[in-house]
Amino acid sequence: MASDKMIARGKRLHEAMQKIKEGMSSACFGYLQAGQYLDVIKKERLWRDYSPAMSFGQWVQEEVGVSKSTAYHMIAVYEKFGSLVFGNPDYHGIEYSHLVALLPYTRKAKSARELENLLLLVNGQTMSGIKNNLRSLSGKVAADEECLHEDLKTVQVCERCGKWFA
Repeated sequence: MASDKMIARGKRLHEAMQKIKEGMSSACFGYLQAGQYLDVIKKERLWRDYSPAMSFGQWVQEEVGVSKSTAYHMIAVYEKFGSLVFGNPDYHGIEYSHLVALLPYTRKAKSARELENLLLLVNGQTMSGIKNNLRSLSGKVAADEECLHEDLKTVQVCERCGKWFA
């Protein structure tokens, strides 16, 4: 039988894990909201009237304090997944970095249903599960599977500049 101390520690762990999940969900919503309004500022060029910045990327770095690539990720994540995540409580626990990891796969997604299928690949998954799902989606062997290396390709490397050629 578990001791009272172990039961108390288990409850404390459960409470802490719940707070972590709540914080991660809040952070994701925050990034989605930031992406939404960065998109507004960029599309309407609102930054131009009130900043000496020469570009949106420069403005974002100087005024918002994030890199240009982070800002564009926030915008892309909002555009692709914002309505789905905001509109479905089942997706409220998805971590923002998992949504960023899905961005390269959204190019082929033509409908909201296909985007939702991508969300299903990461919803409730561990990082290793997500990596395996994305590798499988790319037609690659999952990280925890053995590869026989049957599909090798030859590449050449320029000794002068180091560029690779397939």
